[in-house]
Amino acid sequence: MKKLIYCVVLLSGVSTFVLAQTPPPAQPNQGPAQRQAGPNHEPRKPGPISSEERAERRASRLTKELSLTPEQTTKVKALFLQQEKEMDSAREKSASATDKSGIRGDMKALHEKHEQELKAILTPEQNTKWEAMQTERKENRQHHGGGRDSTRNGQAK
Repeated sequence: MKKLIYCVVLLSGVSTFVLAQTPPPAQPNQGPAQRQAGPNHEPRKPGPISSEERAERRASRLTKELSLTPEQTTKVKALFLQQEKEMDSAREKSASATDKSGIRGDMKALHEKHEQELKAILTPEQNTKWEAMQTERKENRQHHGGGRDSTRNGQAK
């Protein structure tokens, strides 16, 4: 009788471990290209995305979050496309350059130039909301360790 009880306990213990190791069942129509995205983002496709697609996604997200007019949306899309192409060019230079500090300064100048152009497109209310979004984004990056000011083991990166 004791052997039977030991076998039942052992079998139930092993089956518990086996069941704990199996992955959850796949949801229908959820392939790798249809990964879940955040509430403000569209589902991502596998592989790198083009400058045009990045600009389109950024413009559509900004249109939703700031309630842009159709005219503003057109201008923002054009600005983001220009920015993406200029940044891609700077990244290509950066990949082949030995002195990265000059490239970093160039990219920062491009970023500041595009910020000013975007502010010229937005209304004062939209600018206020945009700045609040940027501040929140920066705080989230720093809080999650993605910002330049984050620390590791008590030392600055």
